[in-house]
Amino acid sequence: MIGFDAIFTSFSAAFHYQSIAIILGGVLLGYIVGVIPGLNRSVAIAIAIPLTFYMSAYAAIAFLIGLSKG
Repeated sequence: MIGFDAIFTSFSAAFHYQSIAIILGGVLLGYIVGVIPGLNRSVAIAIAIPLTFYMSAYAAIAFLIGLSKG
């Protein structure tokens, strides 16, 4: 079984203030792109992928998930 320390570590990484801010930024950008006619989720992700090259792996995944849900 998985240890409780691994669960606690993953929750603390997911609910860190930087992760929450990146997710909210992705959701906000997703809403903005969603309002523009002719653009959809896949176009927004394709545009945002170059932005994620300079982020850590966790931040990039959180940003792209927020973007796809926005």
